[in-house]
Amino acid sequence: AFANMVAYRIWRSQSPLRQFKNVPEIVARKLERKSDIEWARYADLTPSDLGELVGVPKMGRTLHRLVHQFPKL
Repeated sequence: AFANMVAYRIWRSQSPLRQFKNVPEIVARKLERKSDIEWARYADLTPSDLGELVGVPKMGRTLHRLVHQFPKL
């Protein structure tokens, strides 16, 4: 796991959404500050909930689409 973090330069404390170029830095930081919500739970949120979570309602639909591109275990 640590080798993958080094190889991809994404740390455990960072949002997996940082892999996508169309997620602004400020939105990624806001998601990372919401540590009370587990990553697996993001898939259960609606686009409007995601938009409210980051404080940018227009990003809700984009975030919802990107979250659902990750495989569920």
